[in-house]
Amino acid sequence: SDENLNFLINRLKEQKVEMAIDDYGTGYSNTSRLIRYDPQYIKLDHSLISGIDTNLKLRSIVSQLIDMMHSNGHLVLAEGIETAEELRVLSGMNADLFQGFYISRPKPFFINEISERIRSEIVKYHLEAQGNAGKIYHAESEEKEIIMLSDLIQEKYTGVFISGRDVEIIGEAGMPSAIMPITVKEGAECRLRLRNASIE
Repeated sequence: SDENLNFLINRLKEQKVEMAIDDYGTGYSNTSRLIRYDPQYIKLDHSLISGIDTNLKLRSIVSQLIDMMHSNGHLVLAEGIETAEELRVLSGMNADLFQGFYISRPKPFFINEISERIRSEIVKYHLEAQGNAGKIYHAESEEKEIIMLSDLIQEKYTGVFISGRDVEIIGEAGMPSAIMPITVKEGAECRLRLRNASIE
């Protein structure tokens, strides 16, 4: 009943449990259930993903679905990605999360991270979608790491990904203005210092 459902959803929220609608676009995973359950995540069924790089009609439908989900506050996970081209297209459509054999084969244990190659590919595709393709500097040392912004600019880095513990980013007086997006790995505990640089 709606009463029981509301009670359950409130209990989940109190316990910080997030909900996903699986296989959206087929069977029971329809829009009325999306409205009724109001999940945090929508998992697009693999039938909407397979061959999306060559099927313009499918691409149009999925692009509109993603826009609709985002406008209603949902995150979108694309299921069943099996090729680099499918990943590139969905990244360009601003899908939030990716799942499928191309990302990682099923394993009998939880994995904390996907491969460095796939992670770099996802970052690259996101940058391409923003019209800013380039390379990401990985700050991952357990020791203190000092990064000179002028070196990053000179070597044509377009962003910094931090998974290390102690990072200092230093700008220089008179250096040309540059925007360098900084991403901190989810769950990482780190100290970030900025010198002669600002953050917004």
